[in-house]
Amino acid sequence: MYIRCSKAYFRAMQLFPRNSALRIQAARFEYSVEHRIECARCIMQEGIRLNPTECSLWTNFVHLELDHVKWLITRKSILTGKGYHLPCTEEKELEVAAEAQKTLEMKVNIKEKSGQDAVLGLRVVETIINEALERCVSGRSAMLLNFWRIMKRYGLVARHLVKKLYDMLWTPKYKSEESWIAKSELMNYDQYSLYELFDKACADIPTERMHRHYLTLCQRHYSYDRDAEAKEKFREQLFWLISRGYGTDMDVRKFNVLVESSEEKEKVLGEAVKNNPGNAFFWMMLLQCKIKSNPTDVEAIRKLFNKATREAYDGSYGLASMYKVVIDWAHQYSEDDVDDFFRQATFRTTPKVACKMRCVRLK
Repeated sequence: MYIRCSKAYFRAMQLFPRNSALRIQAARFEYSVEHRIECARCIMQEGIRLNPTECSLWTNFVHLELDHVKWLITRKSILTGKGYHLPCTEEKELEVAAEAQKTLEMKVNIKEKSGQDAVLGLRVVETIINEALERCVSGRSAMLLNFWRIMKRYGLVARHLVKKLYDMLWTPKYKSEESWIAKSELMNYDQYSLYELFDKACADIPTERMHRHYLTLCQRHYSYDRDAEAKEKFREQLFWLISRGYGTDMDVRKFNVLVESSEEKEKVLGEAVKNNPGNAFFWMMLLQCKIKSNPTDVEAIRKLFNKATREAYDGSYGLASMYKVVIDWAHQYSEDDVDDFFRQATFRTTPKVACKMRCVRLK
């Protein structure tokens, strides 16, 4: 059965040599049969040669090596009489790993042990990580964070690498949003300390990614705990993203639900359309806000709508909705403008929007 499955994987990899998921599955299968780490290594190394920038290959290669180290430590503890009939405890893991992680100078007289000690001492893993960071230049900080998280999951065995990779995240070469994210994961889930930490992080690295990570954290705490401070931080991050042109349609929806003040809504939506003048959805939300705050100000609403039709492009999402909003308002407060709005919707928009508006008119 093993030979048949191995041949099937081999043929599949010949047909699809760059399929990373298939290669990872094949390496896992080879390792699962009597811990054939050499076969698994060959499969992963061939995949990396074909596609050296594929992050999943590097991370799964590290997983394989760490699983092999754990198995070697367990076997060694049983063979030496430590832990027979018992699971290998973390103390025994640390004892065996510490022996393997001694400096090479201390082991020059034991040449036959050097190969296994390189594995047990995680020097093979460290080599893979360094090579991965050199190959995957574009997302190396994110990859380094991923490697650090993997090391944490393997407990005391990889303790020295956990510290080393964390220190690397704070070097000038790798310092980024991932550095602050790693620091936040070391905290004891104290949400108020997390807010202070991410306030510093956003001041240090004021990027969309950093603020969006902070936004996700605040949203989670507000959704589950109904924390008032989380709500305020959530609002601040939405305001920052929208006012600087990073806001999405969903961000604007969330802000519209979260904030009750019409003046604040108008201010933020004004910033949103200023930074994204072609987004009809933002114009539609601003029109809704203006109509809700003062529906009888016909001149101001008409002026805003005319500006919106000039700025928003026809292919953007929300143009039909924008016309529906202003036509519904005109039916109640400015009957003379209804025909003009329908005429604009029919002759100044794309066929798709025009068809929708004709259907609305027929109703």
